[in-house]
Amino acid sequence: MDMINPFIEVTKVIMRRYPAVVPLLKGNAARFYCEHKAVERDPGEPGYEEKNSYQRKIQRALSARLKRQLEQVSAALDNKGFFVNGVYIEDVPDENSKLVKLIYDAILAGTVIAQEDIGVFLPDGVLNQYALQAAREYVTDWLEKLDSTTQDAIRQAVETFVSKPGTTVGDVISILEPTFGSARAERIAVTETTRVFALGNDIYAKELQAQYPDMEVIRQWWTNNDDRVCPICGPLHGKQAKRGETFDGIANPPAHVNCRCWTSVTVKA
Repeated sequence: MDMINPFIEVTKVIMRRYPAVVPLLKGNAARFYCEHKAVERDPGEPGYEEKNSYQRKIQRALSARLKRQLEQVSAALDNKGFFVNGVYIEDVPDENSKLVKLIYDAILAGTVIAQEDIGVFLPDGVLNQYALQAAREYVTDWLEKLDSTTQDAIRQAVETFVSKPGTTVGDVISILEPTFGSARAERIAVTETTRVFALGNDIYAKELQAQYPDMEVIRQWWTNNDDRVCPICGPLHGKQAKRGETFDGIANPPAHVNCRCWTSVTVKA
C-alpha cells in the first residue's frame, strides 16, 4: 500500500465531518485534500456538457495507453529483458496523433465557449491555427512528463523485483497498479480537461487583445463557490487578471491535480 494513503483517508474523513476546517488547511494538507477531493464540475459553468464529454474521451484514451504500456512491462518482465535493457514503455506515433486531434478539438471548444460567453466572435482561421499549434506543443510536453513519471514508477518496481528474493511478476504488477490504473487516468483526465479548456479561453483572450488593442482584456477565475471548494482555489474565486498576468502567481487553471476551475473573458473599453 502507498504509505500516503492512510493520511489521505484520514484527511477525507476530517473534511467530511468538519467542513469548516477546509479553509484553514495549509501546505501539504491543503494540497492532499485538493488533489484527492471528489467534486463534480459546476453544472452552471459554460461548456459543462462539453467538458464532461472531453473528460470521458481523454480518460478512455489514457486508459488504453496505460493498459498497453502495462502489457509491455509485463511482457518484458516475463522475458527477463529488464536485466539487460531495462523496461521501457514504447511510444506510438499514430496514438499520439489521435491525442493531438482530441486536444485540438477540446482547445477549439474552449475558444468557442469564450466567444459565446462574451459575444465577440473572431475569424475561425486564426483561432484554428493557434489551437493546432498549441495542441501539438501541449501533447508533446504532456506525454513526455506523463511517460517520465510512469518510467520512474517502473524503474522503482523493477528494482524491488531484482533486489528482493521471492518477488514475483505478479507482485510487480500489483505495485504498479496505481500507476496504470483507472484512478490515475481519471485524475489526469479531470486535470487536463480543465487545462485545455482554460488554454482555449486564453488563446481567445490573446487574439481578442491583438484584434482590439484599444480594449483591455480581463480574465476572471471561477470555482464552484460552495463549501466543498478547496483552500487553494477558494481565494481565487472571482479574481480578475489582465491578459498576460497571473492569478496570484497561477497562470491558468488547474491550480492542482483534480482542479475543476475555469476562467472567463471580459473587456473594458
